Amino acid sequence: MRGISFKISNEYNDYLYKLFMDINLDSFVWDICDSEILYEDDTKEFNNRIISGQKFLNNINKEKYYIVYADIKAFKCKSQIRNIDNYEDFLNSSCEIVLFIVDSIYCEVYCKDISIINVMMKNCKLFSFKDINILTKENDSRKYFNIF
Repeated sequence: MRGISFKISNEYNDYLYKLFMDINLDSFVWDICDSEILYEDDTKEFNNRIISGQKFLNNINKEKYYIVYADIKAFKCKSQIRNIDNYEDFLNSSCEIVLFIVDSIYCEVYCKDISIINVMMKNCKLFSFKDINILTKENDSRKYFNIF
């Protein structure tokens, strides 16, 4: 199991908080590789590229926001943050979670820890995300680990 894919509604919401609920975000340093996330109050919370787990939690736990696109990677704390070009790079790195959101609704999450994948699956079902699928070697068509 590589991860999960699902769809979210095209609206302001706190989807990232819902996805990562009950996951220890402080265990990671978050690399906001590329994103356009709009808050209703017009703040720009994702303006730093590298943020702590607590800062990431604060950003996603705010009131509702609109995700146009996102490429966010979580690395083990105190590990080297490096570019991840493909799934093999991901496996051979200290990156633990990769999140892609495209066109405001299409989401893919890759994760090395099966227990975290299971929590995210539970959260996707709890919050009625659509078209939830498990990503495997056989059905994963992503060649490059970027959104553009």
